[in-house]
Amino acid sequence: MRKDLAVLPGTVDQDIRRVLMWLDDYVSAPHPDLGRSGDVCPFVRVARMRRHATLALRYDVEGGSGDEVAEAVREEMGEFSQQVPAQTTTRIVVFPAIPDQCWEVVDEVYSELKDEAVGQGLMIGQFHPRCREPAVRNPAFPVSRSPLPLFALRWMAVHDILFLGDRKHWFDRYRARFGTQHQNGRVSDPLLRERYAEALRRYDYR
Repeated sequence: MRKDLAVLPGTVDQDIRRVLMWLDDYVSAPHPDLGRSGDVCPFVRVARMRRHATLALRYDVEGGSGDEVAEAVREEMGEFSQQVPAQTTTRIVVFPAIPDQCWEVVDEVYSELKDEAVGQGLMIGQFHPRCREPAVRNPAFPVSRSPLPLFALRWMAVHDILFLGDRKHWFDRYRARFGTQHQNGRVSDPLLRERYAEALRRYDYR
């Protein structure tokens, strides 16, 4: 949060509690509509236990334009990318001042930001109360609903083939990082192996 902003401490405390409750009660828990077992996000519970999850509350961004939101996320992404790339390291960038009529700006800038994040070996997810992003294994379940508009940053992981096979430059970055694990038979999940093989065929890799 910018230090030159006059935000009431009670407001900050309330927003932090809302996000932490969401992380603990929803993101770090199973959900019957997810389409698989395990937590909604397999990383957050461990990140919280190890104190590897940080929050950035950006009250200076009100969502008047996509450029404003994107620039703030880029600032946070640049800072995050300087950290040691531990798999459980996570940064949650929260925008409490974006009003409900502007929540969709989070979706509008997501694709561009994902390109930039993947190029740095990162993954980014967008969340807000009306987000329609579906679960991978259940397209009918809007998994990315949160109490406040926010983006989540973490380092790329082997299961991210589920999110990176649709564009060649995303897949190339993934393949450079995890291709050896697939080739050596170290990826056990059949769905991950299948998606990786599909991407190899799609982009005519032999």
